[in-house]
Amino acid sequence: MKLSVMVDIFFGKWGYQMTTEEYLRAMEIVKEAGYDGIEILMWWNDDLNAIRAKKDELGIEVAAMMTKVDCLGASKEKENFLADLKESIKAAKKLGCKNLFCSAGDDRK
Repeated sequence: MKLSVMVDIFFGKWGYQMTTEEYLRAMEIVKEAGYDGIEILMWWNDDLNAIRAKKDELGIEVAAMMTKVDCLGASKEKENFLADLKESIKAAKKLGCKNLFCSAGDDRK
């Protein structure tokens, strides 16, 4: 079994986008603690090449990452959803990440 850490939750603050440098340091700590990988929430303003290089250097994986898409349930935002989803897939491929996750939204009917 492989174990990964949601670094944004354990090393950041809710709703705060971690910097590339914070991700790189968190990856080192995760590796030192014996975990196999990380999970990333908000990646869109970070240097994905630096994250990829650190991941490869440490021999860990990006096990999962959140899509840039805010909500699956926003049908009125379909075009934005599809554009953001494509960007998320491209970013995941760059990081060698095989798993994306997305919020279903917070609307209640």
